[in-house]
Amino acid sequence: MKTEIYLKSKHDDSFDAKAVYIDGHVIVKSGSIIRTSFATYVRGGRAAKKAREDRSIVSAEGIVLKDCTFNSPSTSAQFVMGSSVNGWTAWHVSEKENLKQYLEKQTVSERYAKFQDVLEKIK
Repeated sequence: MKTEIYLKSKHDDSFDAKAVYIDGHVIVKSGSIIRTSFATYVRGGRAAKKAREDRSIVSAEGIVLKDCTFNSPSTSAQFVMGSSVNGWTAWHVSEKENLKQYLEKQTVSERYAKFQDVLEKIK
């Protein structure tokens, strides 16, 4: 399942990223803006920090120069925000729905559809 997601600062313009979620991976899209500062310690943030420091991926001004793939929503959110963060709740599909809520709803819908299929077969 491919889902468009975004991560935008609520308080300032320090980050504004667009991405795609595909089967547990997140692709942060080129043109996204990430926070230029990075916390001293970010739990599990090595991959995020390494990508941020690569000037072929991110400009000194925090602009993502090419699509960047991460193995989890949290690592990709750390890349964007420069701090420890729960990516499942930080990334959003809409103003009122984060990635976790969206995926839980999809799972319930899929289960319901399978249940309906089973009911139809036994009728």
